Amino acid sequence: MNDLQDKEQLLADLLVDDQPTGWREQSLARAIAASRRRRWKRRVQFSAAVVVVLFLALVAFVPSPAPAPRKQAVQNRAYEVVHSSALPANMIVHSQPGALSIVHSSPTSVAIVHTDPDSTFVARIGDGQLLDLAGRGAMLVRDFAGRTRLVMSEALNAVWPADDAVLHN
Repeated sequence: MNDLQDKEQLLADLLVDDQPTGWREQSLARAIAASRRRRWKRRVQFSAAVVVVLFLALVAFVPSPAPAPRKQAVQNRAYEVVHSSALPANMIVHSQPGALSIVHSSPTSVAIVHTDPDSTFVARIGDGQLLDLAGRGAMLVRDFAGRTRLVMSEALNAVWPADDAVLHN
């Protein structure tokens, strides 16, 4: 059998009146109901798509109100306002070239004395006593490492105050 004959046979079987009564009406009613459901579903989907597009357009083109500014709690700050002013002229220190003279010495004029720190022959003295022994041309210089040096120079006599009370305070 060929394909065309099979289709005609199936159509003939459908159109035969030996089918149960009302079968054609029921089949037609089901087809019409299915068609109505599909049409209703398409209308609902189209309506939903229109609503979504309108909502997105509304959200995109309608400006939103500016957010209200947040109020921040005032915090107790642990600092004070400092107002600065210029330094008075009498407090400004100026240096002049040539005020300090450099003393050059030769290795023969310097004597290095070494003492044993555990020796009982050497008495320990304080800074004030050391400066008294050295005279007005001496000063103690301390660096950041905690070392102290005694610097002696006759040029210090010219710039150092003559009052001995200033030296030891």
